[in-house]
Amino acid sequence: MKKVYIIIVSILVLLQLLFIFFMSNMKAVESDTKSEGTLVTVLKGVNNFNYKLGLTKATFTDEEYEVTSKVLNPIARKVMHFTEYFILGLLIIIDLYLITGKKYIWLLLLTIGLCTIFASLDEVHQLFVNGRSGSYKDVIVDTIGSIVGCLFYGTYYRLVTK
Repeated sequence: MKKVYIIIVSILVLLQLLFIFFMSNMKAVESDTKSEGTLVTVLKGVNNFNYKLGLTKATFTDEEYEVTSKVLNPIARKVMHFTEYFILGLLIIIDLYLITGKKYIWLLLLTIGLCTIFASLDEVHQLFVNGRSGSYKDVIVDTIGSIVGCLFYGTYYRLVTK
């Protein structure tokens, strides 16, 4: 049964790596358009939900949604970076634990190292994508995301095994 878990989690790690690569391979205009479109959809959903609950008096115009999404887009993109690597860090540390059974601190350091290397390579890859650029700030956000993912696993593991 343990082998089945290893295979499943390893496949999830690979899928997450491919997802990150796919997202980084988008041209700048396409990436911005997608993230702003996603923000507009989320903003409309939240506003409609709040309107139905009576928490807001009116809905926004399409122009107001567009302006708001442009303002929030840089923040949302960092949150997306963080989330991608939170998931990657969480999956890798679980996979390494299943494969090796080593102590948490060793797994933590190895996972953070692997995620930081992948984040750095991902930013280098973006240098070759039309309209994109690499950013050390994104590597920092990615690394923090993976650290939090690992700490989440560590906290969960300690609570469940005690």
